Amino acid sequence: MSKKKTEKASAPEVVSVSPVDPLHESTEEFGNPKSNRKKKLFYPVIGIVLIALVGIGAMAKNGWFGTSIPENASSSSRNPVAAAPVPPVVTGTPGLLKEYIYAGSKLLAVDNAVVNGPGFEGDIASRQSGDGQVLSDDVAQIRKFLNGTDTPETAPINEFQRADMSPYADRGDGWILSDDVVQARRYQNGTNPLTAAAGPTQQAGNRATPQDDDNNTEKTRNKAEGVSSATELAVIKPVLVSRVGNKLTLGIKLVTNGVAGGGAGVSALSFTLNYNPAVLSLPNNCQPGDASRTAGEINILCNYGQPEAGFVGVVIDLEPDQTFSAGAQQIGLIDFTVAPGAEPTLAAFGFGDAPCRRSASNALGNRIMTTFTANTTSVTVQ
Repeated sequence: MSKKKTEKASAPEVVSVSPVDPLHESTEEFGNPKSNRKKKLFYPVIGIVLIALVGIGAMAKNGWFGTSIPENASSSSRNPVAAAPVPPVVTGTPGLLKEYIYAGSKLLAVDNAVVNGPGFEGDIASRQSGDGQVLSDDVAQIRKFLNGTDTPETAPINEFQRADMSPYADRGDGWILSDDVVQARRYQNGTNPLTAAAGPTQQAGNRATPQDDDNNTEKTRNKAEGVSSATELAVIKPVLVSRVGNKLTLGIKLVTNGVAGGGAGVSALSFTLNYNPAVLSLPNNCQPGDASRTAGEINILCNYGQPEAGFVGVVIDLEPDQTFSAGAQQIGLIDFTVAPGAEPTLAAFGFGDAPCRRSASNALGNRIMTTFTANTTSVTVQ
């Protein structure tokens, strides 16, 4: 008979196991479940932030740290507490005069910019922009406009407006005349401060408008323009100085009462001298007359035109604040060549307004009553 081993079955061990929560894993195996989860999320987020910062810094215009803002920088969204700059005081409103070209903070070049806006009265050199000041080159350019050597621009550049500056109170009258030369000198020497251009922007009429009488006088026109006959009376007349070979020298004679005080005497004048090109030709050697020894330096500029034109545009003016003395004096000389076979033909000289309009001015820039008298001289060898 087989022997059976009888064993007493032990009761099974009961272990209580709770369902595993993925967010609350066993602290025994993994430690604190909340802290561990944060660590897993922290490093990827930091990596993404760092990559974004590197990309932004690489693409930024001024790098990672930008550009420092000067203490005096103008108020803006970047510097909202800075005080607004105080604009400089300017007489009038000048146009753009210069363009400054920078590379960062380094100045590379300064270019003259075209003045479309006002600019300054009398500032016309260098053409066409001016340079923000009135100097001797501006006075010289005014003379060229006056005697017809050059023509001022009117649009879009306002050269004419800047060149036509007298009467001073009106900032011009629509004409470029001898009083504009004087006024330019007054800006040049500081008698009048630089002033923003204003007044007419183009010529008031035809440069060659005939005079109002038959004696080549400017009296009637000046009266119509409001110039008092009591201001001054001057007479301009061409006279023969000499004839040597085929060279004839003509003098410009001025007779003035030389009103004293306040610069009221004649300081500048302009005119067109007409002659017969069949008798005389090749005007040249325009120069001051004898009066330069007593009246200061005389500036004279002539536009000879074409040889067959039969005219010379003349501008004569003194240094600032100077006037011609009273009496008769020779203020300019012009040489001509006598045409072969012209003897004993007479040579007639007259005055006109094209290309250079007749005018005279005192040292204050005011127009003067002036008579321009024609004359006929002999061309016989002296």
